[in-house]
Amino acid sequence: GSFGMDYDIDKLNTLSLVGNVFQYKRNITAMNYLKFFDANNINTSNFHSNNDDGRNGLNLDATLTYTKKFETKGKEFPTFGNFSRRREDSLINYTNFDSTNVPYYTTKDSYYIFKFLNGQADYTHPFGENGKLETGLKSNARLIDGELKYTYLDNLSGSWLPILGKDNDADYTDVISAFYATYSNKYKDFSYQAGLRGEHTYLDFSILKGTQKYNRDYIDLFPSMSLSQNIGKENQFQLTYSRRINRPNLFLLNPFTEQFDEFTKRSGNPYLNPEYINSAEIGYTRYIPIGTVTLSGYYRNTTDVINFLSNVDTNGVTYSKPDNRGKSNTYGVEMILQGGFAKWWTFNSSIDYFSTNIFNNTGINDFDKTYNAWSVRFSTNAAIPDIVDVQLFYFYMGKQVNSQGEIQPFQMMNLAFQKSFFEKKLVLGFRINDLLNQQKFNLQSAGTDFSQTIYQKVNSRAAFFTVTFNFGENGTSISKRTSQRKQREIETEIQQTGN
Repeated sequence: GSFGMDYDIDKLNTLSLVGNVFQYKRNITAMNYLKFFDANNINTSNFHSNNDDGRNGLNLDATLTYTKKFETKGKEFPTFGNFSRRREDSLINYTNFDSTNVPYYTTKDSYYIFKFLNGQADYTHPFGENGKLETGLKSNARLIDGELKYTYLDNLSGSWLPILGKDNDADYTDVISAFYATYSNKYKDFSYQAGLRGEHTYLDFSILKGTQKYNRDYIDLFPSMSLSQNIGKENQFQLTYSRRINRPNLFLLNPFTEQFDEFTKRSGNPYLNPEYINSAEIGYTRYIPIGTVTLSGYYRNTTDVINFLSNVDTNGVTYSKPDNRGKSNTYGVEMILQGGFAKWWTFNSSIDYFSTNIFNNTGINDFDKTYNAWSVRFSTNAAIPDIVDVQLFYFYMGKQVNSQGEIQPFQMMNLAFQKSFFEKKLVLGFRINDLLNQQKFNLQSAGTDFSQTIYQKVNSRAAFFTVTFNFGENGTSISKRTSQRKQREIETEIQQTGN
Protein backbone atom coordinates (compact mmCIF):
# COMPACT_ATOMS: atom_id res chain seq x y z
CA GLY A 1 0.00 0.00 0.00
CA SER A 2 1.09 3.56 -0.62
CA PHE A 3 0.04 7.12 0.13
CA GLY A 4 1.24 10.31 -1.54
CA MET A 5 0.37 13.98 -1.72
CA ASP A 6 1.82 17.11 -3.33
CA TYR A 7 1.50 20.64 -2.02
CA ASP A 8 2.25 23.40 -4.52
CA ILE A 9 3.40 26.26 -2.30
CA ASP A 10 3.49 28.42 -5.42
CA LYS A 11 4.34 27.86 -9.07
CA LEU A 12 8.05 27.46 -8.24
CA ASN A 13 7.98 25.48 -5.00
CA THR A 14 6.49 22.04 -4.39
CA LEU A 15 6.48 19.85 -1.27
CA SER A 16 5.69 16.12 -1.57
CA LEU A 17 5.20 13.34 0.96
CA VAL A 18 5.06 9.64 0.10
CA GLY A 19 4.59 6.63 2.39
CA ASN A 20 4.79 2.93 1.51
CA VAL A 21 3.86 -0.20 3.43
CA PHE A 22 5.12 -3.49 2.00
CA GLN A 23 4.29 -6.79 3.69
CA TYR A 24 5.36 -10.15 2.33
CA LYS A 25 5.33 -13.81 3.24
CA ARG A 26 6.90 -16.54 1.17
CA ASN A 27 8.06 -20.12 1.43
CA ILE A 28 10.93 -21.70 -0.50
CA THR A 29 11.59 -25.43 -0.60
CA ALA A 30 14.82 -26.94 -1.88
CA MET A 31 16.43 -30.35 -2.29
CA ASN A 32 20.23 -30.63 -2.13
CA TYR A 33 22.16 -33.70 -3.29
CA LEU A 34 25.88 -34.28 -2.72
CA LYS A 35 27.85 -37.14 -4.30
CA PHE A 36 31.46 -37.95 -3.42
CA PHE A 37 33.97 -39.70 -5.68
CA ASP A 38 37.49 -40.91 -4.95
CA ALA A 39 40.56 -40.47 -7.13
CA ASN A 40 39.42 -43.41 -9.28
CA ASN A 41 36.05 -41.72 -9.92
CA ILE A 42 34.18 -44.30 -7.82
CA ASN A 43 31.12 -43.04 -5.95
CA THR A 44 32.06 -43.54 -2.29
CA SER A 45 29.18 -41.85 -0.44
CA ASN A 46 26.05 -39.73 -0.86
CA PHE A 47 24.26 -37.11 1.17
CA HIS A 48 21.06 -35.18 0.62
CA SER A 49 18.79 -32.76 2.48
CA ASN A 50 15.35 -31.23 2.12
CA ASN A 51 15.11 -27.59 3.17
CA ASP A 52 11.94 -25.67 4.01
CA ASP A 53 12.67 -21.93 4.12
CA GLY A 54 9.87 -19.71 5.45
CA ARG A 55 10.27 -15.91 5.41
CA ASN A 56 8.05 -13.00 6.31
CA GLY A 57 8.65 -9.30 6.72
CA LEU A 58 7.19 -5.82 6.99
CA ASN A 59 8.74 -2.75 5.34
CA LEU A 60 7.77 0.84 6.22
CA ASP A 61 9.06 3.67 4.04
CA ALA A 62 8.58 7.46 3.97
CA THR A 63 10.00 10.07 1.57
CA LEU A 64 9.78 13.88 1.87
CA THR A 65 10.67 15.83 -1.29
CA TYR A 66 11.09 19.55 -1.82
CA THR A 67 11.52 20.89 -5.36
CA LYS A 68 12.58 24.46 -5.99
CA LYS A 69 12.32 25.81 -9.53
CA PHE A 70 13.40 29.20 -10.88
CA GLU A 71 12.24 31.60 -13.53
CA THR A 72 15.40 30.77 -15.48
CA LYS A 73 14.76 27.76 -17.73
CA GLY A 74 16.73 24.69 -16.69
CA LYS A 75 17.61 25.98 -13.24
CA GLU A 76 16.27 23.87 -10.36
CA PHE A 77 17.02 22.65 -6.84
CA PRO A 78 15.38 19.32 -5.87
CA THR A 79 16.01 17.74 -2.45
CA PHE A 80 14.65 14.71 -0.64
CA GLY A 81 14.97 12.74 2.58
CA ASN A 82 13.97 9.10 2.98
CA PHE A 83 13.71 6.66 5.88
CA SER A 84 12.76 3.01 5.74
CA ARG A 85 12.66 0.18 8.25
CA ARG A 86 12.18 -3.50 7.63
CA ARG A 87 12.20 -6.58 9.81
CA GLU A 88 12.54 -9.97 8.21
CA ASP A 89 12.11 -13.25 10.11
CA SER A 90 13.21 -16.56 8.66
CA LEU A 91 12.92 -20.13 9.89
CA ILE A 92 14.65 -22.83 7.86
CA ASN A 93 13.96 -26.49 8.61
CA TYR A 94 16.57 -28.98 7.38
CA THR A 95 15.85 -32.68 6.96
CA ASN A 96 19.23 -34.34 6.40
CA PHE A 97 19.96 -37.86 5.16
CA ASP A 98 23.35 -39.54 5.19
CA SER A 99 24.47 -42.63 3.24
CA THR A 100 22.34 -44.88 5.48
CA ASN A 101 19.27 -42.75 4.59
CA VAL A 102 18.49 -42.13 8.27
CA PRO A 103 17.01 -38.63 8.74
CA TYR A 104 18.17 -36.10 11.29
CA TYR A 105 16.69 -32.66 11.74
CA THR A 106 18.15 -29.18 12.29
CA THR A 107 16.78 -25.63 12.14
CA LYS A 108 18.13 -22.14 11.53
CA ASP A 109 16.04 -19.38 13.12
CA SER A 110 17.06 -15.82 12.25
CA TYR A 111 15.84 -12.26 12.10
CA TYR A 112 17.26 -9.11 10.54
CA ILE A 113 16.28 -5.47 11.07
CA PHE A 114 17.20 -3.07 8.28
CA LYS A 115 17.15 0.71 8.75
CA PHE A 116 18.00 2.99 5.83
CA LEU A 117 18.32 6.79 5.98
CA ASN A 118 19.02 8.64 2.73
CA GLY A 119 19.29 12.32 1.90
CA GLN A 120 20.14 14.14 -1.33
CA ALA A 121 20.23 17.69 -2.69
CA ASP A 122 20.93 18.57 -6.33
CA TYR A 123 21.39 21.91 -8.03
CA THR A 124 21.37 22.58 -11.78
CA HIS A 125 22.54 25.91 -13.20
CA PRO A 126 22.41 26.67 -16.93
CA PHE A 127 25.10 28.63 -18.78
CA GLY A 128 24.06 30.12 -22.07
CA GLU A 129 21.99 28.09 -24.47
CA ASN A 130 23.72 24.72 -24.08
CA GLY A 131 25.95 24.87 -21.00
CA LYS A 132 24.92 23.30 -17.72
CA LEU A 133 26.51 22.74 -14.32
CA GLU A 134 25.06 19.96 -12.15
CA THR A 135 26.17 19.61 -8.53
CA GLY A 136 24.88 17.61 -5.62
CA LEU A 137 25.37 16.14 -2.16
CA LYS A 138 24.17 12.72 -1.07
CA SER A 139 24.45 10.59 2.05
CA ASN A 140 23.20 7.04 2.60
CA ALA A 141 23.25 5.35 6.01
CA ARG A 142 22.46 1.68 6.57
CA LEU A 143 22.02 0.10 10.00
CA ILE A 144 21.54 -3.67 10.01
CA ASP A 145 21.39 -5.99 12.98
CA GLY A 146 20.36 -9.59 13.18
CA GLU A 147 20.68 -12.86 15.00
CA LEU A 148 20.94 -16.51 13.96
CA LYS A 149 20.27 -19.53 16.16
CA TYR A 150 20.71 -23.20 15.29
CA THR A 151 19.06 -26.20 16.92
CA TYR A 152 18.90 -29.94 16.32
CA LEU A 153 16.40 -32.64 17.25
CA ASP A 154 17.83 -35.02 19.82
CA ASN A 155 16.43 -38.44 18.93
CA LEU A 156 16.87 -39.81 22.45
CA SER A 157 14.99 -37.10 24.34
CA GLY A 158 12.81 -35.86 21.47
CA SER A 159 13.82 -32.28 22.37
CA TRP A 160 15.26 -29.49 20.25
CA LEU A 161 18.69 -28.55 21.59
CA PRO A 162 21.09 -25.73 20.61
CA ILE A 163 24.03 -26.51 18.34
CA LEU A 164 26.98 -25.14 20.29
CA GLY A 165 29.31 -22.77 18.46
CA LYS A 166 26.98 -22.03 15.55
CA ASP A 167 24.84 -19.16 16.88
CA ASN A 168 25.77 -15.77 15.47
CA ASP A 169 24.70 -12.13 15.52
CA ALA A 170 25.70 -9.09 13.51
CA ASP A 171 25.58 -5.34 14.14
CA TYR A 172 26.44 -3.50 10.92
CA THR A 173 26.58 0.21 10.06
CA ASP A 174 27.84 1.97 6.98
CA VAL A 175 27.59 5.60 5.90
CA ILE A 176 28.47 6.62 2.35
CA SER A 177 28.59 10.37 1.73
CA ALA A 178 29.27 11.86 -1.68
CA PHE A 179 29.48 15.07 -3.63
CA TYR A 180 29.54 15.49 -7.38
CA ALA A 181 29.93 18.18 -10.01
CA THR A 182 29.36 17.76 -13.74
CA TYR A 183 29.68 20.38 -16.46
CA SER A 184 28.37 19.85 -19.98
CA ASN A 185 28.24 22.07 -23.04
CA LYS A 186 27.98 22.04 -26.81
CA TYR A 187 29.75 23.86 -29.61
CA LYS A 188 28.10 23.41 -32.99
CA ASP A 189 28.05 19.61 -33.51
CA PHE A 190 30.55 18.87 -30.74
CA SER A 191 29.33 18.03 -27.22
CA TYR A 192 31.33 17.34 -24.08
CA GLN A 193 30.81 16.53 -20.43
CA ALA A 194 33.27 16.27 -17.54
CA GLY A 195 32.53 15.30 -13.97
CA LEU A 196 34.04 14.37 -10.63
CA ARG A 197 32.45 12.49 -7.74
CA GLY A 198 34.05 12.16 -4.33
CA GLU A 199 32.91 9.60 -1.77
CA HIS A 200 33.67 9.00 1.89
CA THR A 201 32.90 5.53 3.22
CA TYR A 202 32.62 4.67 6.91
CA LEU A 203 31.94 1.07 7.88
CA ASP A 204 31.66 -0.49 11.33
CA PHE A 205 30.32 -3.87 12.35
CA SER A 206 30.71 -6.49 15.02
CA ILE A 207 29.63 -10.10 15.62
CA LEU A 208 29.28 -12.47 18.56
CA LYS A 209 27.93 -9.84 20.97
CA GLY A 210 30.64 -7.38 20.01
CA THR A 211 33.57 -9.66 20.79
CA GLN A 212 34.82 -9.32 17.21
CA LYS A 213 34.85 -5.80 15.78
CA TYR A 214 35.85 -4.45 12.37
CA ASN A 215 35.80 -0.98 10.84
CA ARG A 216 36.90 0.80 7.67
CA ASP A 217 37.23 4.45 6.72
CA TYR A 218 38.34 5.61 3.27
CA ILE A 219 37.91 8.30 0.60
CA ASP A 220 37.61 7.78 -3.17
CA LEU A 221 37.50 10.02 -6.23
CA PHE A 222 35.68 9.04 -9.42
CA PRO A 223 36.29 11.13 -12.54
CA SER A 224 34.22 10.79 -15.71
CA MET A 225 34.40 12.26 -19.21
CA SER A 226 32.31 12.08 -22.37
CA LEU A 227 32.91 13.53 -25.86
CA SER A 228 30.64 13.29 -28.89
CA GLN A 229 30.80 14.61 -32.44
CA ASN A 230 27.88 14.67 -34.84
CA ILE A 231 28.58 14.43 -38.56
CA GLY A 232 25.46 15.43 -40.38
CA LYS A 233 22.13 14.27 -39.01
CA GLU A 234 22.81 10.54 -39.28
CA ASN A 235 26.22 9.94 -37.71
CA GLN A 236 27.65 10.39 -34.25
CA PHE A 237 30.97 9.39 -32.64
CA GLN A 238 31.40 9.07 -28.88
CA LEU A 239 34.31 8.65 -26.47
CA THR A 240 33.74 8.03 -22.75
CA TYR A 241 35.74 7.24 -19.63
CA SER A 242 34.58 6.51 -16.09
CA ARG A 243 35.81 5.06 -12.80
CA ARG A 244 33.38 3.07 -10.65
CA ILE A 245 33.31 1.10 -7.40
CA ASN A 246 31.72 -2.19 -6.32
CA ARG A 247 31.55 -2.48 -2.54
CA PRO A 248 31.24 -5.81 -0.69
CA ASN A 249 27.98 -6.23 1.25
CA LEU A 250 27.35 -7.70 4.70
CA PHE A 251 27.01 -11.23 3.29
CA LEU A 252 30.57 -10.99 1.93
CA LEU A 253 32.03 -9.24 4.99
CA ASN A 254 30.59 -11.27 7.88
CA PRO A 255 33.47 -13.51 9.08
CA PHE A 256 31.28 -15.99 10.97
CA THR A 257 31.44 -19.50 9.52
CA GLU A 258 28.02 -20.72 8.44
CA GLN A 259 27.43 -24.42 7.88
CA PHE A 260 24.61 -25.24 5.48
CA ASP A 261 24.99 -29.02 5.89
CA GLU A 262 27.59 -31.46 7.13
CA PHE A 263 29.78 -30.92 4.07
CA THR A 264 29.25 -27.27 3.09
CA LYS A 265 30.66 -24.28 4.97
CA ARG A 266 31.19 -20.65 4.02
CA SER A 267 32.20 -17.40 5.66
CA GLY A 268 32.71 -13.79 4.73
CA ASN A 269 35.90 -11.78 4.93
CA PRO A 270 35.92 -8.56 7.00
CA TYR A 271 39.10 -7.39 5.29
CA LEU A 272 37.66 -7.33 1.79
CA ASN A 273 38.43 -4.24 -0.27
CA PRO A 274 36.02 -2.83 -2.87
CA GLU A 275 36.49 -3.60 -6.54
CA TYR A 276 37.49 -0.61 -8.67
CA ILE A 277 36.59 -0.51 -12.36
CA ASN A 278 38.16 1.80 -14.92
CA SER A 279 36.22 1.81 -18.18
CA ALA A 280 36.91 3.44 -21.55
CA GLU A 281 34.66 3.19 -24.61
CA ILE A 282 34.62 4.49 -28.16
CA GLY A 283 31.45 4.22 -30.23
CA TYR A 284 29.75 5.09 -33.46
CA THR A 285 25.99 5.63 -33.85
CA ARG A 286 24.14 5.55 -37.15
CA TYR A 287 20.57 6.81 -37.42
CA ILE A 288 18.47 4.68 -39.77
CA PRO A 289 14.77 4.80 -40.70
CA ILE A 290 13.72 2.18 -38.13
CA GLY A 291 15.93 3.44 -35.29
CA THR A 292 19.61 3.60 -34.37
CA VAL A 293 22.58 1.25 -34.66
CA THR A 294 25.47 1.71 -32.23
CA LEU A 295 28.78 -0.10 -32.59
CA SER A 296 31.29 0.35 -29.77
CA GLY A 297 34.57 -1.02 -28.55
CA TYR A 298 35.45 -0.95 -24.87
CA TYR A 299 38.15 -1.73 -22.32
CA ARG A 300 37.59 -2.39 -18.63
CA ASN A 301 40.22 -2.85 -15.96
CA THR A 302 39.14 -4.20 -12.55
CA THR A 303 41.42 -4.29 -9.52
CA ASP A 304 40.96 -6.17 -6.23
CA VAL A 305 38.59 -8.63 -7.89
CA ILE A 306 36.41 -10.45 -5.34
CA ASN A 307 36.57 -14.22 -5.86
CA PHE A 308 35.18 -17.03 -3.75
CA LEU A 309 38.01 -19.48 -2.99
CA SER A 310 37.15 -23.04 -1.96
CA ASN A 311 39.09 -25.89 -0.42
CA VAL A 312 38.08 -29.40 0.60
CA ASP A 313 39.46 -31.22 3.62
CA THR A 314 40.12 -34.95 3.94
CA ASN A 315 36.56 -35.54 5.20
CA GLY A 316 35.05 -34.01 2.05
CA VAL A 317 33.94 -30.78 3.75
CA THR A 318 34.00 -27.78 1.39
CA TYR A 319 34.91 -24.39 2.87
CA SER A 320 34.41 -21.23 0.78
CA LYS A 321 35.56 -17.70 1.55
CA PRO A 322 35.73 -14.50 -0.57
CA ASP A 323 39.01 -12.72 -1.12
CA ASN A 324 40.45 -9.89 -3.19
CA ARG A 325 42.41 -12.04 -5.56
CA GLY A 326 43.89 -10.63 -8.72
CA LYS A 327 42.92 -8.27 -11.50
CA SER A 328 41.04 -8.52 -14.76
CA ASN A 329 41.29 -6.84 -18.15
CA THR A 330 38.36 -7.05 -20.57
CA TYR A 331 38.30 -6.05 -24.23
CA GLY A 332 35.02 -6.20 -26.10
CA VAL A 333 32.81 -5.01 -28.91
CA GLU A 334 29.07 -4.41 -28.63
CA MET A 335 26.36 -3.70 -31.17
CA ILE A 336 23.04 -2.16 -30.09
CA LEU A 337 20.00 -1.92 -32.33
CA GLN A 338 16.95 -0.07 -31.04
CA GLY A 339 13.92 1.53 -32.59
CA GLY A 340 10.58 0.39 -33.96
CA PHE A 341 8.95 -1.14 -37.00
CA ALA A 342 5.88 1.00 -36.31
CA LYS A 343 4.59 3.40 -33.65
CA TRP A 344 3.00 0.48 -31.85
CA TRP A 345 5.93 -1.95 -32.23
CA THR A 346 9.30 -1.12 -30.63
CA PHE A 347 12.40 -3.20 -29.93
CA ASN A 348 15.77 -3.03 -28.18
CA SER A 349 18.55 -5.55 -28.79
CA SER A 350 22.26 -5.93 -28.20
CA ILE A 351 25.02 -8.46 -28.78
CA ASP A 352 28.27 -8.28 -26.86
CA TYR A 353 31.48 -10.23 -27.55
CA PHE A 354 34.41 -9.88 -25.14
CA SER A 355 37.71 -11.38 -24.05
CA THR A 356 38.71 -11.32 -20.39
CA ASN A 357 42.06 -12.04 -18.79
CA ILE A 358 41.99 -12.66 -15.04
CA PHE A 359 45.31 -13.04 -13.26
CA ASN A 360 47.03 -12.98 -9.89
CA ASN A 361 50.80 -12.70 -9.50
CA THR A 362 51.19 -12.05 -5.78
CA GLY A 363 52.82 -15.44 -5.18
CA ILE A 364 49.78 -16.84 -3.31
CA ASN A 365 47.40 -19.03 -5.32
CA ASP A 366 48.56 -17.47 -8.59
CA PHE A 367 46.49 -17.95 -11.72
CA ASP A 368 46.38 -16.55 -15.24
CA LYS A 369 43.31 -17.33 -17.34
CA THR A 370 41.85 -15.89 -20.52
CA TYR A 371 38.39 -16.66 -21.84
CA ASN A 372 36.16 -15.42 -24.64
CA ALA A 373 32.39 -15.11 -24.22
CA TRP A 374 29.37 -13.38 -25.63
CA SER A 375 25.95 -12.27 -24.45
CA VAL A 376 22.67 -11.40 -26.18
CA ARG A 377 19.78 -9.29 -24.93
CA PHE A 378 16.54 -8.69 -26.82
CA SER A 379 13.21 -7.11 -25.88
CA THR A 380 10.21 -6.04 -27.91
CA ASN A 381 6.90 -4.37 -27.11
CA ALA A 382 3.98 -4.63 -29.50
CA ALA A 383 0.81 -2.72 -28.63
CA ILE A 384 -1.35 -4.34 -31.31
CA PRO A 385 -4.17 -1.82 -31.86
CA ASP A 386 -7.54 -2.87 -30.38
CA ILE A 387 -6.24 -6.39 -29.66
CA VAL A 388 -3.53 -6.87 -27.01
CA ASP A 389 -0.15 -5.60 -25.79
CA VAL A 390 2.67 -8.16 -26.03
CA GLN A 391 6.09 -8.01 -24.39
CA LEU A 392 8.95 -10.44 -25.04
CA PHE A 393 12.34 -10.46 -23.29
CA TYR A 394 15.31 -12.81 -23.90
CA PHE A 395 18.78 -12.91 -22.34
CA TYR A 396 21.77 -15.20 -22.89
CA MET A 397 25.13 -15.12 -21.12
CA GLY A 398 28.03 -17.25 -22.31
CA LYS A 399 30.57 -19.14 -20.24
CA GLN A 400 32.40 -17.19 -17.51
CA VAL A 401 35.63 -18.03 -15.72
CA ASN A 402 36.79 -17.32 -12.16
CA SER A 403 39.99 -18.06 -10.27
CA GLN A 404 39.17 -21.72 -9.61
CA GLY A 405 36.76 -22.74 -12.35
CA GLU A 406 34.09 -21.72 -14.79
CA ILE A 407 30.36 -20.96 -14.85
CA GLN A 408 28.45 -22.55 -17.70
CA PRO A 409 26.20 -20.49 -20.04
CA PHE A 410 22.64 -19.67 -19.00
CA GLN A 411 19.62 -18.07 -20.65
CA MET A 412 16.10 -16.86 -19.87
CA MET A 413 12.97 -15.79 -21.77
CA ASN A 414 9.92 -13.92 -20.41
CA LEU A 415 6.60 -13.37 -22.18
CA ALA A 416 3.73 -11.07 -21.12
CA PHE A 417 0.29 -10.01 -22.40
CA GLN A 418 -1.87 -7.09 -21.32
CA LYS A 419 -5.37 -5.99 -22.32
CA SER A 420 -7.22 -2.81 -21.31
CA PHE A 421 -10.99 -2.33 -21.03
CA PHE A 422 -13.36 0.58 -20.31
CA GLU A 423 -10.95 3.33 -21.38
CA LYS A 424 -8.03 1.76 -19.47
CA LYS A 425 -9.98 1.62 -16.20
CA LEU A 426 -9.67 -2.18 -16.11
CA VAL A 427 -6.38 -3.84 -17.06
CA LEU A 428 -5.84 -7.61 -17.24
CA GLY A 429 -2.31 -8.95 -17.40
CA PHE A 430 -0.73 -12.37 -17.87
CA ARG A 431 2.99 -13.13 -17.92
CA ILE A 432 5.30 -16.14 -17.77
CA ASN A 433 8.82 -15.83 -16.38
CA ASP A 434 11.48 -18.16 -17.81
CA LEU A 435 9.14 -19.53 -20.45
CA LEU A 436 11.49 -22.37 -21.48
CA ASN A 437 12.50 -23.22 -17.88
CA GLN A 438 16.20 -22.75 -18.63
CA GLN A 439 17.37 -20.53 -15.79
CA LYS A 440 20.04 -22.50 -13.90
CA PHE A 441 23.49 -22.25 -12.35
CA ASN A 442 26.30 -24.67 -13.16
CA LEU A 443 29.75 -24.14 -11.63
CA GLN A 444 32.75 -26.38 -12.17
CA SER A 445 35.77 -25.67 -9.98
CA ALA A 446 39.01 -27.38 -8.97
CA GLY A 447 41.89 -26.93 -6.56
CA THR A 448 45.18 -28.69 -5.99
CA ASP A 449 43.51 -31.71 -4.41
CA PHE A 450 39.83 -31.64 -5.44
CA SER A 451 37.38 -31.07 -8.26
CA GLN A 452 33.79 -30.00 -7.74
CA THR A 453 30.60 -29.54 -9.75
CA ILE A 454 27.71 -27.49 -8.37
CA TYR A 455 24.42 -27.55 -10.25
CA GLN A 456 21.44 -25.49 -9.08
CA LYS A 457 18.02 -25.37 -10.71
CA VAL A 458 15.28 -23.23 -9.23
CA ASN A 459 11.59 -23.31 -10.11
CA SER A 460 12.05 -20.21 -12.19
CA ARG A 461 9.19 -20.81 -14.61
CA ALA A 462 6.18 -19.12 -13.07
CA ALA A 463 2.91 -17.66 -14.35
CA PHE A 464 1.26 -14.48 -13.05
CA PHE A 465 -2.26 -13.18 -13.64
CA THR A 466 -3.00 -9.60 -12.55
CA VAL A 467 -6.13 -7.49 -12.41
CA THR A 468 -5.80 -3.69 -12.08
CA PHE A 469 -8.63 -1.21 -11.68
CA ASN A 470 -7.77 2.48 -12.07
CA PHE A 471 -9.98 5.21 -10.70
CA GLY A 472 -9.63 8.95 -10.19
CA GLU A 473 -7.11 11.08 -12.05
CA ASN A 474 -4.04 9.32 -13.45
CA GLY A 475 -1.67 12.27 -13.38
CA THR A 476 2.12 12.35 -13.30
CA SER A 477 2.58 14.09 -9.95
CA ILE A 478 5.88 14.03 -8.07
CA SER A 479 4.38 11.91 -5.30
CA LYS A 480 3.05 9.31 -7.74
CA ARG A 481 6.37 8.98 -9.55
CA THR A 482 8.19 8.79 -6.22
CA SER A 483 5.79 6.14 -4.91
CA GLN A 484 6.22 3.96 -7.99
CA ARG A 485 10.00 4.30 -7.88
CA LYS A 486 10.20 3.49 -4.16
CA GLN A 487 7.97 0.44 -4.62
CA ARG A 488 10.39 -0.95 -7.22
CA GLU A 489 13.37 -0.15 -4.99
CA ILE A 490 11.82 -1.87 -1.99
CA GLU A 491 11.10 -5.04 -3.94
CA THR A 492 14.67 -5.09 -5.31
CA GLU A 493 16.17 -4.44 -1.89
CA ILE A 494 14.19 -7.29 -0.32
CA GLN A 495 15.37 -9.67 -3.04
CA GLN A 496 19.01 -8.63 -2.60
CA THR A 497 19.22 -8.54 1.21
CA GLY A 498 16.86 -11.36 2.14
CA ASN A 499 18.60 -13.87 4.44
